[in-house]
Amino acid sequence: EYLPILQNYLTSLTMLGRFDELEKLIKAPEVQAKLSSGTKAFYNMHLAFVTRKPVEDMRKAMKTAITAAEIEGSGELLLAIGKYAESRHQSDLAEQAYRTATQSRRTRVMLPGVEGLVRACEMSGNTEGLMQATIDALKVMPENQGYQERNIYASLLTGREIELSLNRTLTLLEARQ
Repeated sequence: EYLPILQNYLTSLTMLGRFDELEKLIKAPEVQAKLSSGTKAFYNMHLAFVTRKPVEDMRKAMKTAITAAEIEGSGELLLAIGKYAESRHQSDLAEQAYRTATQSRRTRVMLPGVEGLVRACEMSGNTEGLMQATIDALKVMPENQGYQERNIYASLLTGREIELSLNRTLTLLEARQ
């Protein structure tokens, strides 16, 4: 009945490669009754991956998990889904999960969401998304040189604020010396 123990057990089954038992446990009615819809969707997404379902099925399960986490307002779950998607090279879904997490009012969710969103946009080559993500990141961390540099990079790639970007680059270089 204690949820963290159940989650640890599910993780252990994964680590041991006992996917049949994992699937039975996830689908068991008594377990289903204890898990939130977002957590159920997360484990179903995980099950699709570990049982090597086609990529389309895994992506569908990820989308379902993101939607369920958004409905629940579970920022921590969105971060977990974002990391999961990012590590499986599903950068568009990672972006979606992280983008929602950045809207959290809780700093411990919002900041990792911002960082994840920037990484996911870089990974996918989404320059417009990277531009917006770095603008958002600089709103909460204006002194962060890494985000300043990425913002300048995205500005130059998109052809925006080129003159300002060059001046900001010089200012950053001077600050490093």
